[in-house]
Amino acid sequence: MTLLQLHLMIVCVWLGMVLTETVLEFSARDAPARRAVAVAHHWIDVLLEIPILIALVATGALLLARAWPAPPLLLFKVAAGLVAVGANVICFPLVHRRWQARDDARASVLTRQIKLTITAFPFAVAAMVIGLGY
Repeated sequence: MTLLQLHLMIVCVWLGMVLTETVLEFSARDAPARRAVAVAHHWIDVLLEIPILIALVATGALLLARAWPAPPLLLFKVAAGLVAVGANVICFPLVHRRWQARDDARASVLTRQIKLTITAFPFAVAAMVIGLGY
């Protein structure tokens, strides 16, 4: 397996995980469901998503280094990918704080903030489309 194939596989796993978490987040309708989602999302982040995101950034950095000096389209793809990665990094502490929250009012506020990070998903898709066509 080449580095590019490995990177693409990690991207697909990461995007699938983000979509799964999105479905989880939007499925919670009441306090017990929000608590269950908070616990599940926290452990998905700790055990899977953070290591996968580290692998994603590492393989992407290695691929960028190999392509240096990078053409503008590749730089645009990297920038779009970094927007998605940045939103995910912003989401981690929100998920952790919600997991620690003991009252539903605080958990609800954090849930709304977590849901806002999905606005970066189109950037991830754009980076993937450019990457597949590049």
